[in-house]
Amino acid sequence: MYSIIVIIILSFLCFALNLDVERGLSTASHIVLYGCHVGVLLSSALLIFFYFRKIRTINIKLKYYRFFLISYTASLYFLHTIWSPYLLYGSKGWGFDPQRYYYYASEMIRYGGTLDYDLNGWGVVYFYKYPMQLIGTDPMIPLFLNSILTLYAILVVSHFFFKNNTKHLYYFSLILLLPEVIYFNFMSSREIPCMVFMTICLCKAISGYQYKSKIDIVISFIAFVFLYIIRPTMALPIIMGIIIYLGFNAKNKFPAIIGIVAILALTYVVNAASENLDITESTTDVVSSTQDRFDVENQEEREYFNYSSNSIARLLTPHNYFEFIVFGLIRPFVYICITPSFIRSPFKTLSLEGDVGQCDGFSAWTTLFMFLLIPLIYKTLKRYKSYGKNMKIVICVFASFFIVVGMFNTSFIHPRYRLVYDLLYFSLAYYGFVNRKLLNDNKKTPADIG
Repeated sequence: MYSIIVIIILSFLCFALNLDVERGLSTASHIVLYGCHVGVLLSSALLIFFYFRKIRTINIKLKYYRFFLISYTASLYFLHTIWSPYLLYGSKGWGFDPQRYYYYASEMIRYGGTLDYDLNGWGVVYFYKYPMQLIGTDPMIPLFLNSILTLYAILVVSHFFFKNNTKHLYYFSLILLLPEVIYFNFMSSREIPCMVFMTICLCKAISGYQYKSKIDIVISFIAFVFLYIIRPTMALPIIMGIIIYLGFNAKNKFPAIIGIVAILALTYVVNAASENLDITESTTDVVSSTQDRFDVENQEEREYFNYSSNSIARLLTPHNYFEFIVFGLIRPFVYICITPSFIRSPFKTLSLEGDVGQCDGFSAWTTLFMFLLIPLIYKTLKRYKSYGKNMKIVICVFASFFIVVGMFNTSFIHPRYRLVYDLLYFSLAYYGFVNRKLLNDNKKTPADIG
């Protein structure tokens, strides 16, 4: 309990550091921001205690809250030291997508209407614009929003995997300490919302179907709409997963067919509406841009990145359909494997010194953790046949995101795109670890979800 009090005090100190931002970045009053900060501290505690209200052991709830506070305080600190200075238009390294999203959202609030910028995905700009329009523009607003959403998603996925083994639940809160999660939580990026809404949509859809819970179905639907608006291509694996689940696992095929038609119709309506509102990239734009990447001439025009002579991204950049298929089977694994730079200069690779807010350092640390967990992930997937139907669909959707993120990315490989499946990746690793531990102890395995 004393450690929680100490971390809360540190959070206020880090919060105070962010009050003195450069002119042009914030229009929110200090009193409002102070209220938001206190609101995050209180609402996160209430969310944890409410979500695990059936658990009598308070230590689980306190551990969850402690790890949340550590993650949230670290994000506040790094927001002040390595991110806020980059947000002003024209600053060093300006042009990173999350920087532009914040700039465009604040400009839309200031001048109204829409801005005529060539931006890939208007949905995320509106996602951050409305909270800032309500509270005031400030770099801390995306952090407040992302922190609560990330916490909720982890609560959902932890309860989803181990609903009947409460003593293991709090370990999932360690995901809050992942360097990528800490880093992207304080950014106005697409990656955190995509990770959150994908995870919530999948877990709540399965839980709603299993327990006939209308509330879970509604939450899943809302998460899907947000995911689709923010990044349509990331909604595709969810759509395919649900269709596969209904098509092959439903006892009554007729309702399954009706469900598949309804999902496809909903996808069309949401896509058409988003195109008319001009708030998101259309699926046709996604297809055409993907085809452009296979054209050698267009690809050569896009070769403006400073690749090194032994760059993996350069070697695995497709220039035609054949290379797209071959490299596409390899690229997903590059996201979770350490690169030669880890071997040559590990300290430099893992350092937090670099351009654009030191993104590469945070991603490198996460890559190292993911790489070390590959054997555990393999053992988890190896037991695929012994899992129930719901667990199998989780693995299938994870595999779909794993492939889509790696195969259909832009001409260069950027680790931040994998954040969408980070929660499922580490959850599967931990699920396999606990399953194996309980089996070795000759105890019952965690109640399988389905």
